[in-house]
Amino acid sequence: MMVTSRLVPSLWAVLTLFCLIADPVQSQVVDYVACDHTTTSCQCDPDADVCEFNLQVSYLQTFTRYRVTPEGEIDDLDGYIYTINDSGMIEPFQSDQTCDLPGCTEAATVDGKTFRPYFSFNGHIAGPTLIVTADQTIIVNVKSTLRAHGITIHWHGMFLRNTPWMDGTGYISQCPINPGTSFRYIFRAAPSGTHFYHGHIQGETADGLLGALVIRERDNDDADYFDLPDQHTIVLQDWWRQPFLSMFALQHSIFETFYPQDVSELPQVQRDRYNGSIGPDETDLGIIPFHSGLINGMGRHRDVPYARSRLASFEVQRGNRYRFRLVGGQSLYAFKLSIAGHKLSVIAADGFFIQPVEQVDYIIIHSGERYDFVLDADQPIGNYRILAETLEIDDSGSPPYASLNNIAEAILHYTGADTPVGPNYADANSETPTCTPANPCRAFNCPFMDFHESYNTICTRVGDLRLLNPTPADELPTSDTDDDVLQT
Repeated sequence: MMVTSRLVPSLWAVLTLFCLIADPVQSQVVDYVACDHTTTSCQCDPDADVCEFNLQVSYLQTFTRYRVTPEGEIDDLDGYIYTINDSGMIEPFQSDQTCDLPGCTEAATVDGKTFRPYFSFNGHIAGPTLIVTADQTIIVNVKSTLRAHGITIHWHGMFLRNTPWMDGTGYISQCPINPGTSFRYIFRAAPSGTHFYHGHIQGETADGLLGALVIRERDNDDADYFDLPDQHTIVLQDWWRQPFLSMFALQHSIFETFYPQDVSELPQVQRDRYNGSIGPDETDLGIIPFHSGLINGMGRHRDVPYARSRLASFEVQRGNRYRFRLVGGQSLYAFKLSIAGHKLSVIAADGFFIQPVEQVDYIIIHSGERYDFVLDADQPIGNYRILAETLEIDDSGSPPYASLNNIAEAILHYTGADTPVGPNYADANSETPTCTPANPCRAFNCPFMDFHESYNTICTRVGDLRLLNPTPADELPTSDTDDDVLQT
């Protein structure tokens, strides 16, 4: 009887909580946010109580447009191949095989070269940026149109207190969403800050299933910068020439397979096995050769000329200050990000405001990390290169080591400058920071103590960061346990 009396109230508490979440009271204001293949960001009304989004998960092919049904569903069996011409514009690969916008998805041109399948949210890579306000209730209806693959969606950075079953970690907190079925995620938007969402089974994230999740603060009206997450959110990715499972199998094969050749060919030349790359502190970095990098799903493979590539562009107006949100969506390599001609002020880490770190030349970001920085648009009107470079080095020389030039890139576009398109990408200001003993550079989030002195670079490590608003002492966790709690 004692056991029953203790279990029944708990059961009712769980059922009551479930009902409150699954069926919000009718008096609440619900914003059914338009979010489909035409939208790269989906923003909820800050005055709404509940924000509801729809995400369709599909397995598509790069450089391909897909027809969209009258019901708004992407038909993954009705695709048309497109390419990039010498003017940097999308055109059909065959003139009689076309699919016009908006009745079709836009083709994912990724790095301008790699023709391979990928996972998508609403046809995009990366998925749309979901923007809500702190403490709103988020509802995301996920529909899987996959043929033979289970998925879950993890909300990276969300605490999900009282709703751990919404965490989206496959086989741990949730069974996979089966092919052809749907699942509704419901959780509270907390904490505020820059976060992201991504697939959480096998290599779904590496294959494109990710997007930014921005929880805007309710009490940040006195900020001295423009905060436009629909325009200034940067999602970094390392992009591979084959899907994750294929790369996994190749990496574990007994002979070298990572060199330029058709991926379907048996290797014809004997080579030493790839032994990985190293960083400036001479530690191991990657066991798989870098292929290309993407920013918001766009980039340029080293073999592709600028004229036949498409890069993400972020517009600013001279004289203003802007908050940028940086998401480390890559699966393997850390990147160091810089913007030609501009110093950066880092103001938040993993969703929490920190005491600003100013005059930053490079932000180093690893998988899963998020950093917010403020940019002063104080340079002459023009286009400036945004460069994200891996930490890999050519160790055949001596410090400072030459870079392997494995990069992702985009454009910072000032209003009034020439519209950035393929043929003029190369004309963007590509000035890199000059680091001297008298004027050393500053690198934020170094994964080691210091660069070699020859780099003339000062490190700010994550251990040096301090919260802007320290956590109250009575909210800090302790190592003490209460035996009475453990026994109840």
